[in-house]
Amino acid sequence: RADAVLKEGYLEQAFEFLNQAININLQVAGPINKEAAVCLTKLAGVHFKFGDYGQAIELQTKCVVLTEKIFGKVHAKTAQAYANLAQMSAVVSYQKAFEYMNRSLYVYEVICGQNHPELLATLVSLGCMYIDIDDAQLALFCFKRALDMSVAMYGETHLQVANCYQIIGSAYQNLENFRKALEYQELAHNVLVQLFGADDGIVKNSLATIDQLTKLSVQREITKKAEQRNQRPVGSNKPPKKHKPAARDGQYANLAQWLNLGRNPYFRTMMHRPQK
Repeated sequence: RADAVLKEGYLEQAFEFLNQAININLQVAGPINKEAAVCLTKLAGVHFKFGDYGQAIELQTKCVVLTEKIFGKVHAKTAQAYANLAQMSAVVSYQKAFEYMNRSLYVYEVICGQNHPELLATLVSLGCMYIDIDDAQLALFCFKRALDMSVAMYGETHLQVANCYQIIGSAYQNLENFRKALEYQELAHNVLVQLFGADDGIVKNSLATIDQLTKLSVQREITKKAEQRNQRPVGSNKPPKKHKPAARDGQYANLAQWLNLGRNPYFRTMMHRPQK
């Protein structure tokens, strides 16, 4: 019943049903049981949606402890519990959030190997957390690793691969590197066209993003060139002047001698041109 009302958005009713379910589970099966862990996670999610972040984190922390006792510290459900705790903790403390998300990532790597959908999802979540703190470089590291993983698991033409291209493009856009953002959005667009066809709404949205990034890229280049011009010293766009050699002991006493007019055919012609 709690799941049904949650889907419909009735948080208060879901809160009541989940509390009842937890109490029943505790009475019937004791404090350490799988259903209690599931209910704790859902109840934490309800508190989080209510904006009661402290209570949500407390309940999810209990869920992590309970999950470790039931399944062990190296288990997929434990990794998921840590990932949920990380996402909730990010609202309060990114330091704790990164600690929990990296723990989740480590557990998934141990039990699933290098290529697994859960590991992929955790990498993307970790990258998004880095975006939230404006660390696009580390976000790119996570997203590009997720891209390699997606290609290895699904091949070049897959929606997950297109999604990875797009989030990498978003990270570059966050860095205001619009040219690279455009490059990855075009890669995503090519995959989307192959999957859905040119007339699909997703493809049209992708094309609109390409147009926007193209304009931003052009504007960025114009601004960059203008900044470079403004940084030049006054007159730097003129050809360099020839420096006059220093006179020594009366040498080059007159201008004609300094210019060496007698040795220059052009000046020699000018000097001997008849006066009108």
